[in-house]
Amino acid sequence: MKNQLVLYCQLPVSKPVSRKLVHNKLLEIGLISAINAPTNTVVFPTGLQFNNLVSFVGCSPILNLDSEQAENEFGLAKIEIEIPQASNEEYFLFGENTRAPKCPICSTTINAWRSNLTTDYLIRCSHCNSDIDLKNLAWGKYAAYTCFYIAINGIYQREAIPLDSFLKSLELVFNAEVKYCYLQNRSKI
Repeated sequence: MKNQLVLYCQLPVSKPVSRKLVHNKLLEIGLISAINAPTNTVVFPTGLQFNNLVSFVGCSPILNLDSEQAENEFGLAKIEIEIPQASNEEYFLFGENTRAPKCPICSTTINAWRSNLTTDYLIRCSHCNSDIDLKNLAWGKYAAYTCFYIAINGIYQREAIPLDSFLKSLELVFNAEVKYCYLQNRSKI
């Protein structure tokens, strides 16, 4: 999916959260619907409470919540919720919109961070030659280091914000702080 609002948390590797537990919580709070969702799917239509859990900014957004149409008459992608399988290992999520981080050692922007990525999730600063762990870089709202995430497909960056009450309900499931970011054409390493 091209544009996504991604909700994520950094969990200890020893405590993966099951997708079924998250699925049941999202059904309970009304973010997703079981209607028209095939069994064993990872992508679900929006639930009846979707607009009460995610706040859209700007004036009168036009949303495609129709579970039958891939695109609406305005060319907008269908908004769906993706719940992938939890992992025992952490990984880095980023997109075409991920901004270059600054080196915490010399404060130089690491513009070629994708090509300076080494094994073990390290980025080499071309200015001071320091190897920096991805976890120690400030990615803002444009990347995530996680072992579990929920993606709301069809949301452009900064078009919508999850409400605090929604994030708090997820924190009870994960037993960890839930954050969010915006990704375009998500990649994972």
